[in-house]
Amino acid sequence: MIYNLTHYDLDGICSAILIRYFLGETKIIPTGYNKINENFQNLLNRNPSHAIITDLNFNAQMINTLMNTNGKYLYIDHHKSNFKLPKESNVTFYIKEKYCAAANTLKYFKEKGKYISDEIKQLAYYANDYDTWDLKTDESQIMNFIFWKRGFNEFLEMFKNGYNEKIIQTFRPDFYVEQENIKKYLENSKKEEFMYDECKCLVIYTSQYINDVTLFYPNYDYYFIIADSKKMSVRTKVDYYLASAFRTLEDLNEIEVVGCHELAGGINLRKELTEEQCTATWLKCMDIILTDKYIPF
Repeated sequence: MIYNLTHYDLDGICSAILIRYFLGETKIIPTGYNKINENFQNLLNRNPSHAIITDLNFNAQMINTLMNTNGKYLYIDHHKSNFKLPKESNVTFYIKEKYCAAANTLKYFKEKGKYISDEIKQLAYYANDYDTWDLKTDESQIMNFIFWKRGFNEFLEMFKNGYNEKIIQTFRPDFYVEQENIKKYLENSKKEEFMYDECKCLVIYTSQYINDVTLFYPNYDYYFIIADSKKMSVRTKVDYYLASAFRTLEDLNEIEVVGCHELAGGINLRKELTEEQCTATWLKCMDIILTDKYIPF
């Protein structure tokens, strides 16, 4: 049995669907970053001979742990690596920042000469459109809507053979109704805005519709979305990449785990922090992100 530890989001589940398409039945272990250590240990406890990690930004300690196991691992991701990857080990790394994990999974197996159906290509395309925040189509947003409404297992069954236009059309009316509900909810969420140099920044407190904030409030350069006292999502729409700042954040004692790609990231604080410590840490994180800007050439 091949195990697949993957992120509990649209990109993560589409990656898992692609893995099953190319390799057959797998045992999928979905995880959010708040339980990544627990589920990573769950994977290791099974002592798999072969396993695949998709759409999860492992830190250096987790990578070192992985490389000291007896199994063979394939690690497919799109988050910028904060450490030097080994040339040879029991782990095969396939990390390309330009595309999401599902698109990278497609590219990896395409390079291996695997046949790819049109439906699987479409699934990877829409996962990439949503996860990289291109948002060129409603279809990618409707797929994300279905995932969060129906959950991991139902989505897995619905799209196990790839993209399905009939399913999308079925959910389209509910999606547009939900857009109106999201607008009302976010309008009532606590918000603060401020300027930093020439950057217009929004701080918003919301535990729902995190990925919709930038759609409904498009005229900001930075978004600090605080879901609860210990979890914050960061978005930017300018040409400042987050990787450099997030490398700095990873070293803070208050941080449990961080992960980012070019224009989006997430931060989880340690569970034992008090409310006051969390508030102080969020201010520190914002300062680091806004001062440690990386401009790509």
